[in-house]
Amino acid sequence: MTFQIPLSPSMRMMLMYDVNGLEYQNILGENPSLMRRSNHPNHFLTSDEQALLQQAVSEAEMQTSAQIKVVMVRHCWGKLNDKAAKLFTKYGLDQLPDRNGVLILLVLANRELLIYGDQGINEKVTDDFWVSIHTGMVKAFKANEMGSGLANGIKQIGKALEAYFPKGDDHDNPVDDQVAFEA
Repeated sequence: MTFQIPLSPSMRMMLMYDVNGLEYQNILGENPSLMRRSNHPNHFLTSDEQALLQQAVSEAEMQTSAQIKVVMVRHCWGKLNDKAAKLFTKYGLDQLPDRNGVLILLVLANRELLIYGDQGINEKVTDDFWVSIHTGMVKAFKANEMGSGLANGIKQIGKALEAYFPKGDDHDNPVDDQVAFEA
């Protein structure tokens, strides 16, 4: 597992977790059923898992003004950081006034997970927070519990951000709560 904190051109903090290499081999060795999951974003999660994730995002955002978006892509040609930055902008997470957007990006073919937190969040939380979220997700992934692993991570993110970004009465939901699937 590699952990990097590079600055993007817009000076937002990015946290990248790469589960390739040895850890990827361990995931496959411990649970070969992961290989039976499709690498196509539209078929990776079951409909129940998709509903679980949407519910987790909705519940997390009921408590905080932060916005969370889960995006799954089949491949990432080029740098994963660049892809995340483009998706962050595409889904409007860069337009939040408190700079409190979170993008959870899964690259299915490579089994990569990237958590992209905006500057407002990274000024409040420590690196250990992101590491603990990642560790919990990867542990669930190894047990072939993709939906529940992502949902639990989303709930933890929402609970932590509630302290820093409580939801106000006038807060709307500018980012769709559904999981986005990109080819």
